[in-house]
Amino acid sequence: MNVAASKHVGVRLGHGGESEPVSGVNGGGPPPLDRGTSDTFWRGRGVLVTGVTGFIGAELAAELLVRGALVRGIDRNWDRAEPLRRERLDRLNCYDSFRPFVSDLRDSDRMGQAARQCEDAVVFHLAARPGVRDPALESVYADNVLGTASLLAALRASPPAQVVFASSSSVYGHVAQLPFSEGAPFGGLASAYARSKLLGEVAVAAFYSDVRCPVTVARLFNVYGARGRPDMAPSIFLQRILNRETLMLAGKGEVERDLTHVDDTVEGLIRLAQHATGAATMTTVNIGTGERTTMRGLLAKLEAAVGRRATVVDGPLGEGELRATQADVGCLQAMTGWRPRIGIEEGVGRFVEWALGRTGLVA
Repeated sequence: MNVAASKHVGVRLGHGGESEPVSGVNGGGPPPLDRGTSDTFWRGRGVLVTGVTGFIGAELAAELLVRGALVRGIDRNWDRAEPLRRERLDRLNCYDSFRPFVSDLRDSDRMGQAARQCEDAVVFHLAARPGVRDPALESVYADNVLGTASLLAALRASPPAQVVFASSSSVYGHVAQLPFSEGAPFGGLASAYARSKLLGEVAVAAFYSDVRCPVTVARLFNVYGARGRPDMAPSIFLQRILNRETLMLAGKGEVERDLTHVDDTVEGLIRLAQHATGAATMTTVNIGTGERTTMRGLLAKLEAAVGRRATVVDGPLGEGELRATQADVGCLQAMTGWRPRIGIEEGVGRFVEWALGRTGLVA
């Protein structure tokens, strides 16, 4: 795809496969969607969520269930012995409209069965092996590339209403210009995870060319919040503070991230699906806040929330880590009226309140 970059531009393929710019804020756009309209859209609608016991998948499924959707969730890991996974599942199992489906995405027979049961559904594909620091190259490719290919093969045989694929800001690689714009050229990809996500985008584009159902690639930026994974920066930082353990800050704490609260990410995904309904196009859109927070700044907010200082030593930038991420969110805002609602102060406060209540730890 050869799309010229502008201040706010998304990448969209039309019916003939040609690339088109998606205008940003300055080009206008629809008014914000209200909650009543959204609930009406989702009430009784079939949805398939892959990676449903994971962090973002579980939060997305829970919100769709609240809005009245009929959600079938695919995951291979339903181990209730894991407290965090059990907490996520307990929220989902409160709804009669939630149906679990146990399978590895690479199981083609099971994927065919799931796809047949969800024809004409909205598919949110979030399942992936997370983390840019995962050295297990073969596992990353097996899960993220082969798993995606297996799912899409099943969906070719039983086409859904649309597909929303969760990609990552890591696909931008070491680009010089911030914020990252959807039409910008990629830099060098720093990790196996980034390469696997870019290959996923290629597979989704091929699927779109074959099936011509609406497809959205959502590039997610540094999602955090309650029930997040323990290997994510907010969880690691908070645990070190509470346990009075030394924390090593990569890049001397000057690494910058577009930290996006999971509730805002979920709302962005839902609005993109609503926007894409009925339009046989493929669109690539960032979901972030458009703001940057240093890791030292994040740590300071966590320290303030618990009233305790961390013991810090400076460390090098980790292999596969980008020095900064920041989303250009003009395309998402113009298409859907979406705006981030939860700033970093409020988001950190919510996260700390959840974490302290869950562990019983006190500052």
